[in-house]
Amino acid sequence: MSPTMPSLHPGLMTCMAVGDDVGMGMGNSKLSRRVFARLARNDPAELERVLRSPEVDPCLLTYAAEAVALVRDPSETLLAVLAALLRHPRPYVREGACYGARAHLGQLREALEAVALDDAMVGPLAREVLGES
Repeated sequence: MSPTMPSLHPGLMTCMAVGDDVGMGMGNSKLSRRVFARLARNDPAELERVLRSPEVDPCLLTYAAEAVALVRDPSETLLAVLAALLRHPRPYVREGACYGARAHLGQLREALEAVALDDAMVGPLAREVLGES
């Protein structure tokens, strides 16, 4: 997360206690911010699988969504999953999706614009990501 972004939803502050190395188990793997960054760079299909999994804690889902910004050439399905997370019931997951979308504005501008207009909690962040602050 960038320290220059606006203040975060209080729920995300709780999630930040997860840290960089601590995560929850899913199968035989340990999920963490570092694992998500590695997946974004080396195995975006696996990152997409994590984003789709109902077993992933929403706090970790936030970090996985942020990691999409590191994917150089995301598939259409990965971007569709990220766009769906912009409508997630938890605002801190929507924030993570905004951060993940910042590197893919060409493909996700319309979804971010909808958040900017309709989401009272995450709209300011979406406007900042879009450069409209």
